Amino acid sequence: MDAQIVNQARQFVEEYYDSHKSKSLHYHNLEHTRYVADAAETIGKASGLNGEELEIALVAAWCHDIGHNEGDWPHEDASVRVTTGFLRSIGYPEKKISEVAACIYATRIPQAPENLMQQTLCDADMAHLAGDRYFEIAEKLRREISELSGRTISAEDWLKENKEFFAAHRYFTSYARQTLQPLKDRNMLELAARLSALVH
Repeated sequence: MDAQIVNQARQFVEEYYDSHKSKSLHYHNLEHTRYVADAAETIGKASGLNGEELEIALVAAWCHDIGHNEGDWPHEDASVRVTTGFLRSIGYPEKKISEVAACIYATRIPQAPENLMQQTLCDADMAHLAGDRYFEIAEKLRREISELSGRTISAEDWLKENKEFFAAHRYFTSYARQTLQPLKDRNMLELAARLSALVH
């Protein structure tokens, strides 16, 4: 793995977020990006990605949500456009740029990764579903969606949406299925309990 390239991607994204501050991106921000990059490194290494594959997955992890700052939809197109421009500016090989772009596009919902690099990034992007801070993080996403869409989302509707998302989502790598899924299941039970408490 070329750690220098990954570090350049990290610096580019950190500077990009710093110069494109958005008051509405409570979830899709640098904190989320760092979380996904850390998760991608853990999942990628545990999944047996070789050095070059891990490099591509980590560059994609750092850049996967940068398009949210562009205000375009779908944001993956903007993420790929900005990332491609950056990677070409530092002389990154076109073949690797294509693989980074494919990883970013694989995170589009519903996720449909086609190789282990893409699976790694998809699982990293959804690692928070299994996290101890899931409900805190989910609240940031609700606030972001509310502000950007102009619609008010009730607590009950939000819990229902989250429950449906949990049911439809699945992890792809063996590591995530073995390590993250049990923790996600725990959060799913808590979701159901909170929803039941609101409804009854």
